[in-house]
Order: sequence, then structure tokens, then C-alpha cells
Amino acid sequence: MNPPVDYRVEPVYATVEQPYRYARQFTSHFLGAAEPAGTDEPIDFTSGDIFFALDLQPHVQAAQSRFLKSLRLCGVTVNFMVYDLLPVSMPHFFPRGTQQAMADWLSVVANSDGAVCISDTTASEFASWVRFNAPERVNRCAIDNIYLGSDLDPKPRPRQSKSRNGSAEQRVREKLSFLVVGTIEPRKGHSDVLDAFDLAWKSGLSPELVLVGKKGWMCEDLEDRIVNHPELNLSLHWLAAAKDDELERLYVESDCLIAASFGEGFGLPLVEAAARGLPIIARDIEVFREVAGNCAEYFGAGGHSDLFQVLRRWIELYSSNQHPKSASIKQNSWDQCAKEVLARLTREQISRGLHNKR
Repeated sequence: MNPPVDYRVEPVYATVEQPYRYARQFTSHFLGAAEPAGTDEPIDFTSGDIFFALDLQPHVQAAQSRFLKSLRLCGVTVNFMVYDLLPVSMPHFFPRGTQQAMADWLSVVANSDGAVCISDTTASEFASWVRFNAPERVNRCAIDNIYLGSDLDPKPRPRQSKSRNGSAEQRVREKLSFLVVGTIEPRKGHSDVLDAFDLAWKSGLSPELVLVGKKGWMCEDLEDRIVNHPELNLSLHWLAAAKDDELERLYVESDCLIAASFGEGFGLPLVEAAARGLPIIARDIEVFREVAGNCAEYFGAGGHSDLFQVLRRWIELYSSNQHPKSASIKQNSWDQCAKEVLARLTREQISRGLHNKR
């Protein structure tokens, strides 16, 4: 996308020890340029510039907090993308030290000009964190939200629906397939999903369960359970390194997405599924309700037992085409997402400029 009038976009990077530099070597390589566009020299800046921290780098950005403050003193607006607050709101799902690193980073964000959050739920959580932890920054750090893009493939293939003839039992014998997308780690709820499908397989149902996601953290027992499961490569499949085209095919060929996370900043698989007309079963959490509304089936606090009951009911509804349809879920392309971020960043710059003139 083209930069706005009077602006030039320059990717930059830093380390804990080294200051921010232009990422010109990386950018040239990424764009396939024959010659580097320049050297990775330290950045220069002036009043009216915009610094936007798109990537989450808690240790780096905390270490560079004084420099970021100096940018603001020079008239540069400093903004951050906030994806979630999960390490501080659900620390038991993360390795030791993650909670403190996230808290340090949130303090840096709170002392910036603004945060662009990826959902209204995340924006509300960040606003609450600021009120409690940095009350002097309330109304001084602008908090906004946008929706992420969901276009894996710019022209996704239409879904090829299976026949809905016959009873629910007959439908199940046709191997209904359920897709779970996300890193294998405790917060994503894979254990509840596997427990629910164990109940389904023991009850005589025979759906396929496809897990797409790399191994994450604190999941050794779960990994062992998956790789030694008697249904592995039969009714249970784990794709730890699926590429975008493989994921696209799975979204098209599966019958339902299961989103079992205990917490998310947004829930990108929901909108990726909706873009392809894939129905959804989701854990009943606030952000999933925000994203999917009445366009998904939900299971509650009972965990795997609730999911099993919902799974059985959903199969019956699906057999008669009475299940919730996902197609009405709001969609955003990555291009739209980028334009919305840009609009918020430039609006914040204009707002600050007017404020400084008063």
C-alpha cells in the first residue's frame, strides 16, 4: 500500500543493547531488490514523525523506553499495536517470567501516545489495565481498535459441501471433519477438544479431528498424548508445519472449526473460517462473542463435557442445515486493516499537533 502524502515509510529495528536502526538490508532482501537500498544506520527523526511498534518485542521495547520517551519530547508520536494482555490476565498459561515482561511492556505502551488494539475486548482490557496500573495516563494514551485481516488467499475457493442426505448417524459415518487452528499450548484448549473427541469416539461417533499448529510451550504431556493416541493418523491428525495453501485447503474441505481457547486477543481463525463459509463451534468467551456473535455455536464452562454435548447437538443441526452460519461475521482484508491502522496513526498525529498548538 502507498504511504500517505508527505510521509515515507521506513521499517526499523532495535535490540536490547542497540538503538533503533533502519532495516534497509532486510527490506531490500524482502522485496527482492538486486541491490540494498542503503545501510542500517541509526534512525533520524523530527517533529511530526510517527513511530509505530507493530511487532511485539517486550524486552526490546522496555529496554528502549527512554529512547521512546525522547522521541515524544521531540514531537514524534509513539504508538503501539496491542494484540492481547494474556500473559498478565492469564499468567498460568505462560512460562515463568512472561507475566513480568508483559507488565513492563504494557507500562511502556501506557506512556506512549496511543495503542491500536485488535479487538474491542482487548481495548477494554488495556483501558482497565491503564486505570489500575497507570491512572495518570488515563485520557493521555489514546486507545483505539481495528479488526485484523483474514485473507489467506485473495481468491479463496468455494466450499464443497458434503451431502446432507440421511440421518445424523449416516452423516457421521461420512467422516465429518473438525478443524482446530493454533499453536499447541495450554491456553488454546486442545486438551478439552481431545477429551471431547475421545468421548465422541467411545460413544460410536466417528468424526475426524485435524489439529493445525506448531508445538508451543508447557505442552509436553499433551504432545505425548497426541503422538501416542490410538486414533493418530486415523481419525486424529496433527499438522505441525502446515503452509498457507494447506491451511486454505483445510478451511475449504473441513466441516467445522472448533475454537477452544480460554483467552484470545481477537480470534483470527474465526474470521478466516467465516470467509470460507466454514461453520464454527467456539468456547463462550467475550472476544469470541464479539467477533462471531450469533454466527457460531458455543460451549460453556463445563469444558470437554460441554463441548461433547454441543458437538452431538451440532451434528444433528448440521444434518438438517439448521446449524449457525458463519458467513455474516465481519470480514476485513489485510489491505483494509492496514488502511485503518494508517488512518488512526495519522489522526493521532494531527490530534497531537493541534493540542501542542494550544
